[in-house]
Amino acid sequence: RGARVIGAMGRVMFKGPAEAEALARRVSALQSEVEFYKREADAARGTSYGLEGIIGDSPAVQRLRADIVKVAPIEIPVLIHGESGTGKELVAHALHQLSPRRDKRMVMVNAAAIPPSLVEAELFGYEAGAFTGADRKGRAGRFEQANGSTIFLDEIGDMPIEVQVKLLRVLQDRVVERIGSDRPRESDFRLVSATNRDIDQLVADGGFRVDLYYRIAP
Repeated sequence: RGARVIGAMGRVMFKGPAEAEALARRVSALQSEVEFYKREADAARGTSYGLEGIIGDSPAVQRLRADIVKVAPIEIPVLIHGESGTGKELVAHALHQLSPRRDKRMVMVNAAAIPPSLVEAELFGYEAGAFTGADRKGRAGRFEQANGSTIFLDEIGDMPIEVQVKLLRVLQDRVVERIGSDRPRESDFRLVSATNRDIDQLVADGGFRVDLYYRIAP
């Protein structure tokens, strides 16, 4: 009677080092997923920019603006090359804003930032109960969300080769299959992608599919 707790101590027991390492990997994966969703939420609150977002009067910038105006209305995929920080995202925004799809929000995906465990679920979606931790209602992937709009795949050169295979089918057939489903869903999207990698060298080294390359940069 009258006693009160002034402290507590706990202890976690592992059967061996392998079990501890597995827990550490799981915690690291969860941290990556949280950071990814934070970045995606920030991007969703972002602003869409047109040509006014591309600043400069040099001949190169003027040619870039002219190319954007020429290509934007044409329903073809576009691959943007450039070093990190050179404004590839601004070019994608301008292409979308000058296209017939401008009334719908552009869907943005940073392929390099998606944790490996989330790549397929994010791009193609999943059905309810498709895997542990899946939303009970399922979820539409980015290609479904981009129906009638533009999808911007940034850093596409960093996409895992096994995901490239599925991406190729989506680009060929305009059909998406969610994880855990065998029902195809059509999606009418325009693809704009970007990379700071040398795609030609990646293809030569076997890190990027040549048939996918022809699909994203006809």
